[in-house]
Amino acid sequence: MRIEGFSTGESSPAAAAAALVARIRLLGGIPDFIFIATSHPGGGDEIREVLMAQLPGSPFLGTTSEKGGFANDPQMFDDRPALSALIFFDPSGAYAVFSGLLGTGGTESVRHDAEAALERAGRKGEMPDLIFFLFGNVIHQQPLLAQFEAMFGRSVPIFGGGSGKAGDSTCCFTPEGCHSDGDYYAAVLFYPSCCVVTRYRNFFGLSSQGGFISRSEGCRIMEINNRPALDMYREWLTNYFPRDILMRNDEILRELINSHPLGVPTGMSADDVNYQNFCITDLGSDGTLITYAHLRNRTRVVLLLPLGRDETVARYRQTLECNAMRKNMGEILGMLTVTCFLLREQLMPGDVSFLADLENPVAGFFSRGEHGRFSNDVNADSNLMMANIIFCTENWV
Repeated sequence: MRIEGFSTGESSPAAAAAALVARIRLLGGIPDFIFIATSHPGGGDEIREVLMAQLPGSPFLGTTSEKGGFANDPQMFDDRPALSALIFFDPSGAYAVFSGLLGTGGTESVRHDAEAALERAGRKGEMPDLIFFLFGNVIHQQPLLAQFEAMFGRSVPIFGGGSGKAGDSTCCFTPEGCHSDGDYYAAVLFYPSCCVVTRYRNFFGLSSQGGFISRSEGCRIMEINNRPALDMYREWLTNYFPRDILMRNDEILRELINSHPLGVPTGMSADDVNYQNFCITDLGSDGTLITYAHLRNRTRVVLLLPLGRDETVARYRQTLECNAMRKNMGEILGMLTVTCFLLREQLMPGDVSFLADLENPVAGFFSRGEHGRFSNDVNADSNLMMANIIFCTENWV
């Protein structure tokens, strides 16, 4: 098995796809799977058309992203149209790719799509080593996670993220089609002939402020510690910002919610405390906090604090370099990474120069909402995170 990386700054989607095909021809062999990330808005149809014509029979999964993709080439961070890819040559493995639209029936069609993909890949009835899926609207993230866990259990790692938000000109594309209306998903079930190691990294620090949700309904947190949730949240922030400003101006609060989300601790890892991030999407006029996902009563939440830029960049680099883990993983063949789009806004071109020095290919995209597997084997959605999949020759525990 081998994995090759690729990136190009060709200005049109068709030219970028043609450059990818040309590179594959030079590498020799027929790809067994291709992951593609592109910042060409609405370019999925053109890229898919080229791949279907030039590489018939090679499964692929592609996504557009408003913040683009990235690869070993640091120039991918220049805010220009670009395309990056991971190319898998793995005749002993299998990659079951499928995609579709989520209509009024919710995720019920996903099971049928997955079964058809497994039939094509010759792996019907076998448990995958990894599930990777994308979605076009964050409201589908939790239902899709639940559907995959119902199909394959809780022990299979599930990684991926959102390619955009409702109303964006984003899409995903596979041999089954190009989907761009927001209510789409795409997935690949990995059966590689190598080991798979997963990491899920946070870019926030824990504060000492926290409490238990005492009343909630759907995405609305009504009370924390038996007090109105907004009052409790505001009180926590007064430890870091002037009380008089926070008390009289909700617009100031709205400016802080992205950088001060709620966290739910889930255990420990070798790096730090693992916790899910839950972004507050708005402040209710009735004193509630509105989040993008459901949080149940009696859940413990803590206020999360942003890291400084230097620490954020250092953690980003540390996660991709994996120096502390390399001796336990044999040879790293490649990495597939999903990173929150808000982190992209903090990275400068000079911060990512180290990517060119990595010995292994890396590719990924900047997402809205990430999902991965925490250290206690919980597959969960989160936000403001980095989900990293490492393909290597030896397993690491």
